[in-house]
Amino acid sequence: MALLDGPGALDTSPHIGAHPFSGRVEDLLAILLTKYPAALVAAIPGDTPTGLTALPDRFPLAESYRRIPAGSLVELVSMSDRPIISRLWWQARTTGTASAVVRSIGGGKATLSIFDLRGRYGVLIVVVVEAVEHEAEAVTTGVRDQLPTPTRYARIVKDGTALILDVDPAFERMLGFHRDELIGHRTVEFIHPDDHELAVDNWIQMFDFSGPSRPVRLRHRNRDGRWIWLEVTNHNRLDDPEFSDVVADMVDISDEISALEALRARQQLLEQVTEAVPLGLFHADIDGRLLYANFRLTEITGLGAGCLLGDWPGLATSHHRMALDAALAGAGRGNPSDLLVEMVDARGEIRHCAVGLRPLADGTGAVNGVTGSVEDVTNDVVERRELEVRAATDALTSCLNRSASLAVIQDALDTVGSDRERRGGVAVLFIDVDGMKDVNDDLGHSAGDALLVEVASRLRAAVRTPDSVGRVGGDEFVAVAGHVLNREHAMSVASWVASRVTQEFEIDGRPIGVRASVGVAWTDSPGVQAAWLVRQADRAMYESKRQGRCEAVMAS
Repeated sequence: MALLDGPGALDTSPHIGAHPFSGRVEDLLAILLTKYPAALVAAIPGDTPTGLTALPDRFPLAESYRRIPAGSLVELVSMSDRPIISRLWWQARTTGTASAVVRSIGGGKATLSIFDLRGRYGVLIVVVVEAVEHEAEAVTTGVRDQLPTPTRYARIVKDGTALILDVDPAFERMLGFHRDELIGHRTVEFIHPDDHELAVDNWIQMFDFSGPSRPVRLRHRNRDGRWIWLEVTNHNRLDDPEFSDVVADMVDISDEISALEALRARQQLLEQVTEAVPLGLFHADIDGRLLYANFRLTEITGLGAGCLLGDWPGLATSHHRMALDAALAGAGRGNPSDLLVEMVDARGEIRHCAVGLRPLADGTGAVNGVTGSVEDVTNDVVERRELEVRAATDALTSCLNRSASLAVIQDALDTVGSDRERRGGVAVLFIDVDGMKDVNDDLGHSAGDALLVEVASRLRAAVRTPDSVGRVGGDEFVAVAGHVLNREHAMSVASWVASRVTQEFEIDGRPIGVRASVGVAWTDSPGVQAAWLVRQADRAMYESKRQGRCEAVMAS
């Protein structure tokens, strides 16, 4: 269909984002505006069927066309026909255009047509031809004939007893019945039995008012046995002598209901999953206020929906509370985090919890909340620490083993000279228990083991609280002492330890005299290696053994 030439013609050059029927829609609009130069013209946005917006400057509007005054489109249409506007709006968005005869506020009839030109101008164009004429009806009917006709919207006419008097073709297609199979029957015959009470209640309420009733959603039987969801709006015109009937606008909402049911099923599944997992799961707003908390989260933290995650009552220390607050603030800025916090449970026991925080962003990428999890990992933490202790501990004496002893000595050496307030150096004592072979031979290895356990106990009691004791061989021990002022101070510590070890023991009721050879090495020089300092103490121990006086010897 050719467009009219001249300033009143519409531009139909290709446009990205245009409706698939936009070219034909513009042709039909051009014909209608040319044929009715006194028509009312307006624009409505694509997201609402009622509010008016300004016509685009580049829209070719002849001087004879009249703009619809600013306001709402429904203000031009009688109360009973206002629901038609929403139906036409949806139909135009689907097929490109829609048209219907409506009654205006003044009581006259008009043809209201909507053309979807969002792809060209970003709006839908509304044209109202106030006096319905055969030519106008022919044009709008031609539009409907040329474009796909949706079956989402339909209309039927009923009497005061809900007996169907007339149906439009869309309703026939919607339910799959021929009009002869519908007319003369009551609508309740096509409604799901479970919805009968709701339908009757809505029908009775309609009699209290003229005009449209409250919409009601009901399942209707299709000819093939399926049940389809229709939203029904009854318009009471029983008191209008011109009509004396009830008009029902029917909207097929099956897709919407299916989507809602699928969403509801997913939500139910999600709720079941979140309640089944052994993790505390939550959703919080940007301020850390819990919008959702599963049962496990309440079990662990004592917090529920509406509480602030930062107010976790059982957090053990202010340090952990500050760490959690900082992590929440970071998540609010889009930074995920994982942290381990301690809490005190109702029995006063320390529990360890792994907290994971993940930012939640909206469609624009702006963070508007936080999701996360809380897991009680106390058993894992305790087991890991026990493994670490076992890996670093001599099984018989509970002293540090050789590798752990060297690590502790190296840690002490690495701090020499690094702290201005730290004074002195590091002393290593190497202790060898003499006569272990005789004890093993005379009393058995169990007695020898008991003696080593007792020696270890005396060594731990002899050293200062921050100092450490390790077993580095069968009957060889080391002790490491920090903050030792000088060599003389180191000798004093070693002599005290030697005196404690050489006191008489009692094993299985028998007194046993023990001799110990003690060598000591000291340094306050940075950069010294642990293995070197231990070798120095070992050599001094052999000198102590050679002298045979059970006295400590300082490495030269």
